[in-house]
Amino acid sequence: MEFRTVAKKVMVVDEFPEEIVENIVVRLPVKSIWRFRCVCKDWYKLLKGNSRFVRLHLKHAVELNRFKFMLYSLHPSKKNIYTITYDPSTFSVSSRKRVITSRKNLIDVKYPFKSENTTGVGFWGSCDGLVCLSPGYLARMKQSLLDVVMIWNPSTGEYRKLPPAPIVGKPDYLEYGFGYDQKIDDFKVVCLAGNDDKFWCRTCVYTLGGSNSWGPMKKIPYNLACQELAGRLQEVPDMGRLPVNGVIHWIAFRKSGQVVSKVILSSNFEKQEFAEIQLPNPLDERFHTNLCVLEGSLCLLHMSKLRVDLWELSNYEEENSWTMLFTIDAEKVFGYVGYLIPLRCFKNGKSLLAFDRDGAFNIGLYDSERQTFKPFMVFGGMISYSVCTISMLKAYIRLAKILHTN
Repeated sequence: MEFRTVAKKVMVVDEFPEEIVENIVVRLPVKSIWRFRCVCKDWYKLLKGNSRFVRLHLKHAVELNRFKFMLYSLHPSKKNIYTITYDPSTFSVSSRKRVITSRKNLIDVKYPFKSENTTGVGFWGSCDGLVCLSPGYLARMKQSLLDVVMIWNPSTGEYRKLPPAPIVGKPDYLEYGFGYDQKIDDFKVVCLAGNDDKFWCRTCVYTLGGSNSWGPMKKIPYNLACQELAGRLQEVPDMGRLPVNGVIHWIAFRKSGQVVSKVILSSNFEKQEFAEIQLPNPLDERFHTNLCVLEGSLCLLHMSKLRVDLWELSNYEEENSWTMLFTIDAEKVFGYVGYLIPLRCFKNGKSLLAFDRDGAFNIGLYDSERQTFKPFMVFGGMISYSVCTISMLKAYIRLAKILHTN
């Protein structure tokens, strides 16, 4: 018997056309893309600094409705941050038997400065996969407001610790906003510091790629801790901590004579200017009001025990251009719930919601046409949690040079 050796031609990675490599890699998870930069110089160039590839990857993820949840506790005794990936092909909401209840599906994320003594997390916002937060913020509220504030990439572990803001006097509260200035291609953090009994606060801006210092303080006539907002870090999740077209928003209070009005305060990262947006009219201010960002639009959640209204600001240029997206008969659809958080609105008319109910944290789909809710995640014992959705790719591509490795 005669054996012959057959030579097989092996195609090396350099021989693959770039468009084929791009079409394959764009479908991979972010961590795989991060590793594949080391395959060869051409792949490094494609995956490290190619803005076109970044857009393609994000577009692919959006089309498939794939994204990550980040869960963080509003309770001062809790310090863990969890992430879980949402993929429509994985989750089935057609049967309650498929509901995920095990915390094994949650990834406990290690973040900088987390220790045994860390108590609570101050979450200031997310932009392009980066997160602005203060570890141990809630524990320090009674002692000092000069907490650690950092920009953190949860995908890579990189972070940048910010220097203390030049705060004047002893403020009762601190607020931060985090976003991107497209004009200078850089990220910025805005700080607001004020007192509970004064209808003004001081503000300054930090630029990540700048001189590692805060800009000058200036005074604006708004209070961010009045009435229902006092102590809200422990009581109410803030869903509006995502920028919309380079602008971040807060619920605030303005005083004119003896009249106190609830308004929306906005900060433009490019112009470094503040502006005021009126709430939808009519709106009963006795009920809970909070902001959220859905599909790139600023939305307002108006909630009582019996009813939930969701409004969308359709046009920034027009005054009072609010549009009602839907109204939920809360008692009929959910029963009693706490901390309802809209996460996503889909083209099929369904919305992804999260809330506390019966001592558990629920995530599921609400059908506005049928007025039904079907959960696909229920985590027992996890109450008073807030959750946001985050994009995980842009931070890989753009910020490795300015963030430290944890």
